[in-house]
This record gives sequence, structure tokens and C-alpha cells, in this order.
Amino acid sequence: MAPHFIADLYDFFRRFEPTRHLLADQEQIDTLLEKQLEYFNGLTNGNYGPQYVTHRLMVGVAHARAGLHPKWYIAAYRRYLRALVPHLYRNRHEYRGQFEDYVDSLIKIIFFDMDLAMEAYHHTDRILRQQQERILQRIMDKLPSGVFIVAPNGSIKSANPAAKTIFGLGSNITKKSLKELLPRSDVDDMLAIAINDRKYHGEATLSVNGTERFLAIHLSILNTDSQVSDTPNILLTVEDFTDLRRMEEESLRLATSDILTGLANRLQLMERLTQGISSAKRKHSRLGVLFLDLDNFKNINDTLGHAAGDQLLQQMAARLKSKVRSTDTLARFGGDEFVLVANDIQSRYDCERIIDHILEIFENPFDLDGREYRLKGSIGASLYPDDAEDPHSLLKYADSAMYQAKADVSRRYSFFNRNEHRHFTDRLNLEQSLRLAVERDQLVIKYQPIISLDDLSVIGFEALLRWEDPELASIPPSRFVPLLEENGLIHTVGEWVLKKVCAMSASHPRFCFSVNVASQQFNDPDFARQLFLMLTEHNLSGDRIEIELTESTLLERTSVTIENLNAVANMGISIAIDDFGTGYSSLSYLKRFPIRRIKIDKSFVHDITSSEESASLTRAIVGLGKTLNMEITAEGIETDEQLDLLRHWGCDAGQGYYFSKPIGPDKIGKMKI
Repeated sequence: MAPHFIADLYDFFRRFEPTRHLLADQEQIDTLLEKQLEYFNGLTNGNYGPQYVTHRLMVGVAHARAGLHPKWYIAAYRRYLRALVPHLYRNRHEYRGQFEDYVDSLIKIIFFDMDLAMEAYHHTDRILRQQQERILQRIMDKLPSGVFIVAPNGSIKSANPAAKTIFGLGSNITKKSLKELLPRSDVDDMLAIAINDRKYHGEATLSVNGTERFLAIHLSILNTDSQVSDTPNILLTVEDFTDLRRMEEESLRLATSDILTGLANRLQLMERLTQGISSAKRKHSRLGVLFLDLDNFKNINDTLGHAAGDQLLQQMAARLKSKVRSTDTLARFGGDEFVLVANDIQSRYDCERIIDHILEIFENPFDLDGREYRLKGSIGASLYPDDAEDPHSLLKYADSAMYQAKADVSRRYSFFNRNEHRHFTDRLNLEQSLRLAVERDQLVIKYQPIISLDDLSVIGFEALLRWEDPELASIPPSRFVPLLEENGLIHTVGEWVLKKVCAMSASHPRFCFSVNVASQQFNDPDFARQLFLMLTEHNLSGDRIEIELTESTLLERTSVTIENLNAVANMGISIAIDDFGTGYSSLSYLKRFPIRRIKIDKSFVHDITSSEESASLTRAIVGLGKTLNMEITAEGIETDEQLDLLRHWGCDAGQGYYFSKPIGPDKIGKMKI
């Protein structure tokens, strides 16, 4: 019967999905059939000792681990009894009156086997649960987040190590309550929300061992086993994001603060200024923007180094902090520029008092590596709503006023003035256009003939720099040459002019070419060397070039000036004093320096026929030049009367519109000698 029964049993199991997958391997099925047949054949032989018990327990464990549910185990025994009992009954005559005892013994052993199987299942389940609990405990021990199991009243049932660390708890926490760890009112609210909504998310701040900690709190209701308790437990997790908050605060500080001085940076300045304007608008008050710039700060960086410059800026920031009100905003705008937003002022007078208070910081010297340095600063101020009502305009106008203060040495500070600002803006725009003109080669050189007043022949040309802008038309040198000197472009442009003049002189050997050299350019230690290289490049002798200098250049009397004067003279180059008589004239430099020519300014020549004073001065200059064996050139000759007087007084040469306007380089060769 056993082989037939076992085959029928396995056919039965193949009909159900939960057991079908366990019988997919035919080799495994053959092994199971063989063992199953052996088991059923020996089921009734009465050998139920320890070896049998151990074997049945191992079989139960194997079934449990294979995932076979106990109901299928019981189903197998049910089908076994269902097949065996009728078989025994049909053959009851073989048992000689012991049929019922035989059946009873069979039932006992089957239930004994079933009990062993269930014990194996329970044992395996306990082992698996213990393994899971150990894994879960290791996870809880390793979690960086704090985990509590708490009762609805807030009493703590358990906590992982991270929770104890976050709250600074000892090992015994079962008698503690959340209300001892967090503010009582917060705990009541959290528990009430968690019980009502079955969850809660929030943040809390508390002090642990004197250190402020920032925590993220999460609560959720754990499902209860109604057979054990109707009171739910609450799972509480705690994330300590203190380090993250500190990083965020530091990132915000770095994003809104100047690293060197610790003051607000531009970003924070604009935010505070915008807020200040809104506040002033609500209160119907004024707001002042003060723009402070250190005078000659670049000299500190250039002479002492950037480390000393940084040290100075830090000291400046500290002094400024001590002078401003707590309601105001102090920022480093960039470089050596600082901005103060003065809130809640009522008048310009209030702003002036703040400025006077700030300027006191310059009364005492700054200490840089044990040495004292005195500095000055210039302040520009703009007012809301008087000058502007938006942050960018207020800053722009305060900056403009600061430059107005710098331009006037008699002023330490200046309030925004619209007319001065317009002039400053026009000048700034002109400077930008001039830079573009230099880059785009929009500067040109015109040449004005120099005439011998003896026979009215052309003896040379003066090179005159001109700027012909396609949008601004022709800009006079009196407007753009000072800008070239102020922004340092005079060196580049001056060198370019000298090169052009040398090339022109090489192309026209009959003439001497005169060129104006600015003070900054002439005081360059490398000037004489560069000029020598230009002459050499074009194979020119020194007498083909004349250098025109202003009186102010000679009066500087620096060592570089004197060296360049002597070097130029030694090259055979003539040196002329341009616009003689308009500056701080001194007869001593005419004697001391190698001057060959004096050029009388056109302002004198213009009036010699109508002003006795101008005529006397011009005649005296001509006489002085003759006495010193210098040649005299008169500028700005426009009439026959002026020409006749100058020739009568013995003036050597002249130039002006009477003879010719400045001409282009292409017309020089066409001039008649």
C-alpha cells in the first residue's frame, strides 16, 4: 500500500501552488519518495526511541526551513489515516480481535509524530525570531538616529545607544519620561498629535551638557496585538542635525559676510539696505548710505605687501564697528571701500553727526608690525528718499559723492549733488570712451607747421594728438589729455606718439619734428632708453626731434627728471619749454637745465596788439631768450599785426592758423619750404 499511497500523496501536493514548487526537481522527488517509503514502512514497527525522536525533529526542522507550512504536514497525516484505516479495517481478521488496539496505537504514533513536527516548527521559528531580534538589535545599536519606544503617557520603555548619547542619558532609562528630556508642553502636543494623526514630524531645540542641540522628531503609532494589550506603543525617532545646522549657519555666514573683516558683504548689504528702505517708508523717516574709501591705500599694499594691507583693513573694520549703532549695517563693499547704512535718521544733520563720528577713527595712527601709519578717508553720502528710493541708486550716488569728496582736498566728506554727479558721470563716460578709442586706434596725430619768422619758410612740425570719435565728434586735447594722465594711459599713448613721430621724421628728413611729452611719461626711469631705441630703429640723429616739456615738469626736479634731461640733451635732442609764462616760471631752471627753446603761450600772443601788458610780457620773454641764447617760438599767430610785432622784436619762429591749421601726415610732403 505504501508505494501507492506515497505516489498519490505527491500527486495531491502537485495540485497546489504552495507545495508544487517544492517538487520541481525530479531527482529530489525520487530521493523524497525513497525516504518517505522507508518512513511509512517503519511507522508501525514500534521502534520509537531517542534516535527516532531526533530524526523526526530534524525532518520537521528541514520542512520548516524549506518553507512548508504546518498545515500541509497535517494534511499528509490526514490523507495517510484516510487511506490506512480503511485498509486495516478490510484486513481486520488478520489482527485476531486486536484491530481497535492496533488503530489506537497507530493514531497515537501519528499524533506523536505530529507533535514532534510542531515542536520542530516552533523551535525553528524561535531560532529565526532570535536571529532576527539579534540582527534588529545590532541595527538599532549601530543606527546614528535615536530610537525610543514610549507609552502614550510619555514614559520611556526602551531606547537605543544613539538616543542615550543624544540626550546624555545613562544606562537606566526605563523610569524616565520624555517630559524630562524635552519641554513638557512640546511633549504633550507631540503625543496628542501622534495619537490623533498616527504620526508627528517636528523639530526641537534643547541644551545637552551645556551645548545647544537641534533635533528632528518623528513619532508614529505602532500597531498593537489586541490579545496582549489595547494600549499602543509609540515609535519615536530623533535625528540630531546640530552639525548640519552649524554647517548651514557657517555657509550662510560665509555667503553673507566678508571673510577678511567679518563685516557684511555686498549680498547682505543689499538685503539690509532693502529692508531699511522698507522700514523708512513705513515710518516716514530717512535713511543714509555712507560710502567710505581709504585714501592712498594702494601705497600700503605696494610698499608693505598685501598681508599688511589686510591687517590694516581688519583694524579699520574693528574701529568702524566701535563707531556705528547696533541698528545700522556696516559692510565691506570691496577692496578698501566700506558702506554704512544709517537707519532711522530724520535729517541731513543726523547723517553729518554720524560721519563726524566715523572720521574720528583716523585721528589715531594704525599699527602695522610695530610701525605707525596715518591714513585718511573720504566719505560720500546719499539720503532716502531725498536722492533716490532704490538700493542701487542710493549706493551709486553715495559712491559718486565719495569721488567728489576725493576730488576736493578741502573736504573730508560730500553729500550727493545732482549737478556734480552729472559732471562726474559725463567725465566717467568720456574716460570709458577714451579707453575704447585707445584700443580701437581712434587717436590720430596732426602736424602743425612751424615757420621761420625770418623768411617765412617751413622749418618743422609740431605733432598734436587728436581724438576723432565717430559719436562724440572731435574732443579737444584739454579734455582728454588730463584723463590719459589720470588713468595711466599716457605712458602707452605717449610711447605710441613718439614712435609715430620718429617714423614721420625718417620719412621727411628736411624737417625737425616737435612732440609734447607729459610729466608722467618723462619721469619714467626708462624714458631715455626707449627714446634712444626709437631713434636707432629709424636711423635718426637727435637734431631731428624736439621734446616739449611744461614748466611744471621741470619744477619737480626729481632725480629721474634731471637724469632724463641730461640723457636727452646728450643725444642731441632739443628741449623746449611749452606754454612758457603760464606756469610757475622760474629763471633758475632756464640756467640749470639744457633748454634750447622757449615757446610763448598763445594767450600772450593773442593780446599783444590790444594789451600793452601782454605786449610787454611777450617782448620781455623774447628778450630773455635772446639773452640766454635760446630760440623763441610764438604759438597762436593769427593776424598780420601779431606777425609784424613778433618779427620786429626778433622772435625766431612761429606757428598758428595764420600760417596753417594742423594737417594730416599725407600733406607734409606737399608743404612749400
